[in-house]
Amino acid sequence: MDQQTTTNQKVKQPLQGDMREAIKRSADGYPLLGYCVYWSISEFKITYREFMERLEQAGLPSDLATENNLKSALIQSLKDATKGLKNKFHRKVLDDDKRAVFAIVNSEVDAQNTDVNFSTETKATLNKEHMHIVVEGPDKELIEKHFEQNIGAMDQDRFRNVVLKYLNKHCSAVSIRDRGGVYFVPSTMQTEFDLLGQYFSKFPGCSLDIVPIIDTQEAKHSMWKALVGDVQAELVSLQDDLKDMTVDTQKRSIEHRVEKFKSLRDKVEMYEILLNGTAKELKDSLDQVGTKLHDMLAKD
Repeated sequence: MDQQTTTNQKVKQPLQGDMREAIKRSADGYPLLGYCVYWSISEFKITYREFMERLEQAGLPSDLATENNLKSALIQSLKDATKGLKNKFHRKVLDDDKRAVFAIVNSEVDAQNTDVNFSTETKATLNKEHMHIVVEGPDKELIEKHFEQNIGAMDQDRFRNVVLKYLNKHCSAVSIRDRGGVYFVPSTMQTEFDLLGQYFSKFPGCSLDIVPIIDTQEAKHSMWKALVGDVQAELVSLQDDLKDMTVDTQKRSIEHRVEKFKSLRDKVEMYEILLNGTAKELKDSLDQVGTKLHDMLAKD
């Protein structure tokens, strides 16, 4: 985002009290294009029931969050078991229709400090057919302890997933930073976006911050570039998924990607109107993917 984009909303005096309200007031009298959004999320772990209650209290759709499944709980347990250890990390070994296999790997630097050796210490296997987990190795007890805690708990990672899903699905947000973390939400989504603020207020230590973007040609140009880059990245992901799909691909998997295609197509059309842009080639590429996906569903 260039400097011109935010020139009009800079606050000349030191902010006092509620920073977000002060920033909002600084844009009074100017036509708003939307908001740059970023957040801070502290560590926490609560029950699934508590997590869903806070989701409901904020007025957000319940389908944004699902209870921890075995795979996500296992991955989180591996993260917990290696947290803070510089010489240990976890990695995925295999993940197909029958099994998901993960390993905790130990790295050792040789005496001359010129080479690194890697060795698998612990292996964790999820049998998807029987929904059973087997852990082998010296970290077995630690991983199983974390797993018992994680299977019924929700943490900051699940919170972040809810935020990202809501921004993309209900606020038509666009990432304006290559590695994420900062998003643009158009002013037309103000009502939906306000609910997200209420959601953040349910979690002490978590904050949602915004910077208003004044409606200028420079701002529209910057946001249009961000939109095209964001959608192109998602398009490449869909195209890669299509390459991996076969006649055995599950119908639900195809339907999920059809929903993603529709969401991207609608977002492009909305931003064309909002930002006075034209994305014919991008829409044509999306439509090619959409046609292939619908053809696959028709054959099922």
